[in-house]
Amino acid sequence: MYYKDMSPYSNSKVQWRRWTWRPRPKMVNIGWLSDGCQFIPSFDNYRWLPTLVDLCKYRFNATLGTFCCPFCDVGTQDVSGYTIEAINEKTLFLGNAEIWIPANQDLVLVAPNLIVHYINRHGYRPPQTFDAALEKVSSADVEQLKLSVVN
Repeated sequence: MYYKDMSPYSNSKVQWRRWTWRPRPKMVNIGWLSDGCQFIPSFDNYRWLPTLVDLCKYRFNATLGTFCCPFCDVGTQDVSGYTIEAINEKTLFLGNAEIWIPANQDLVLVAPNLIVHYINRHGYRPPQTFDAALEKVSSADVEQLKLSVVN
């Protein structure tokens, strides 16, 4: 499923708790790629990859099914349908959840957890807004965001 980077996020399932995040933040898409979408790959060392890997433990909008990488051959997927990525001695099962990153109190960046795979294997580079958010995000910020959503 492709959404242009920084386009409005429109998942109608998101329900905010009344007592949090006033006003509700703007939410935008990052890294929703599909077969045929164009990006210029860069295989230099992406400095925020370890931070992004750590944020994968906070799963938003997890699904029962999986979404496979549109750029890999079917044979590269796990038998369960997950895309498996091993980074820094961590094994990630990707393709069934979102990563939400609070850029500030007014903006949340929403990416599929497959963004880790897209960056590591295919050289996708997200926009600078994403990098800036990863530079300053803390686990406490994401935990607070997680508490703010009925999920």
